[in-house]
Amino acid sequence: MSRCTTLAGVLGLAVAVTGVNAQAASRLSSIAGCYSMTVGSWSGPFPSGSADYHQPPAIIRLDTTKNVRHAEYYNVVPNVPKLGTRMLPGWHFRSPDSLGVFWSSGFAGVTLDLVVRSDSLVGTAQAFTDVMGLVQPSAPVFGVRIPCPKELAKSAN
Repeated sequence: MSRCTTLAGVLGLAVAVTGVNAQAASRLSSIAGCYSMTVGSWSGPFPSGSADYHQPPAIIRLDTTKNVRHAEYYNVVPNVPKLGTRMLPGWHFRSPDSLGVFWSSGFAGVTLDLVVRSDSLVGTAQAFTDVMGLVQPSAPVFGVRIPCPKELAKSAN
């Protein structure tokens, strides 16, 4: 194989990777931002004994900054106060049109499984604890994009 053919192949791969990266960056920027979240009725009681561990914030910001503790995730603010700072909340793409969000103390928390619908997020909130065998409640959740409030602005990190 000639050097020209090898160079052409490398350049072709670089262009393809750049296109993929541009597409991923576009998808990331189209989802990132602030959302007003509404959680419906939970399916049952919380085995943890406290709803405070499992209630996502009313307004969240999906950030574009990588989560330092979970490399495959991006940051989410704010955290759920009851969960402390042991684990940073995060979000990631599960597919081109769905994402997962989590808040956790390492022992209890909540995950959101969401589908992107234009300027909205629709899905399910799932409570969890580290106690195995207990039924964990779930609830429908809906988020609508809003302008970011001053306290959640990027400079507030």
